[in-house]
Amino acid sequence: MNEIKKIAIFHYTLMKNNPSGLCMMNLVNSISTKYQIYIFSNICDISGENIVHVRIPLLRRPVFVMFILFHLIAPIYYFLYTFFYNINFSLRIISENNLFLGDVSYVHFCHKEFLEKHWSEIEHFGVRKYSNYLNHKIRAFFEPFIYRKLENIIVPSEGLKRELVKHYPFTFNKIKVISNPVDIHYFKPIKNELLNTQSNEDLCTGVFVALGNFERKGLPLLLNAFRLISDKKIVLLVIGGKKDLINLYKKKYRDLQDRVSFLGFQSDIRKYLWVSDFFIFPTSYEVFPLVALEAAASGLPLITTRVNGIEEFVINNENGLFIERDAEDIKEKLLKYYNMPRRKKEELRINVLDTIKRYDIINYNNKIEKFIAGLLND
Repeated sequence: MNEIKKIAIFHYTLMKNNPSGLCMMNLVNSISTKYQIYIFSNICDISGENIVHVRIPLLRRPVFVMFILFHLIAPIYYFLYTFFYNINFSLRIISENNLFLGDVSYVHFCHKEFLEKHWSEIEHFGVRKYSNYLNHKIRAFFEPFIYRKLENIIVPSEGLKRELVKHYPFTFNKIKVISNPVDIHYFKPIKNELLNTQSNEDLCTGVFVALGNFERKGLPLLLNAFRLISDKKIVLLVIGGKKDLINLYKKKYRDLQDRVSFLGFQSDIRKYLWVSDFFIFPTSYEVFPLVALEAAASGLPLITTRVNGIEEFVINNENGLFIERDAEDIKEKLLKYYNMPRRKKEELRINVLDTIKRYDIINYNNKIEKFIAGLLND
């Protein structure tokens, strides 16, 4: 009987409330029944019979310090572990450019593209501006060196592939596009919850979700658009953000307190999606936002900017509305949706539920398993 092949995974945090960490968790779940997985990370919220966690001690803030420390510490732990346990890994999968050891990288950002095209258009608050800029600058510096060494790169969208090839043409033949997944059954709207959303037909509830990076995700623009809307029947739920960030926004936008509810981090966002009428996301840069897939799987029409990933499945006026990163345009689209006949809103809901089917996690699992098996000649 052949010995089970071993794969090393390198990522800072494998957590459900970390978008790239959740993507890596999805990948691990896809292949852990067939391979022995060793996860080198600071935090790991996934376990299983074929999963071993090797904890890497890290400072998690500021983020650029974590990035540098991981480059320094993770290789030491990796080589010591392989030496003492006499392990021969068949494949090493890293996240983005967080290590020089990888054979394959699961990439969810192009930092050079972001700095060149999007950084200047974002409204930044406080000292986090400088920390975030330094984080993107350092990672952009490392990108060409690490991507040149890799044999294969997995990206979740055609848009991210275009960006990587644009800045690093040598990646063209290395890239495999496998779209981010969503568990359609998990996010399927519960009928009783949907009835609750219609208890007040005049009230129109939007939901904005972002774990952090409110500025990049467009929350200031969205709140400025709400200031332009006199009709108080359009309300907003804001999911995500740490306490200090939420307090900053509450203070800055205190005039909207009767229409905007800051709910902070939620371990389960489904109930907020299910009681909303639409998902609003004026983000400046994405590669394929998981939250957009989750909102679509919950039956919410998407009112969003035309960014990577979203551009592949949102069709304007059929399952959502495209917006510009402009408060006036956002206001106009919000009013357009609010004034739509109920029949048209239901049509958008039905269409988005139909569109999202191809992103079901079962399809993703099959594609990842097939890709990894091909690399290992299985």
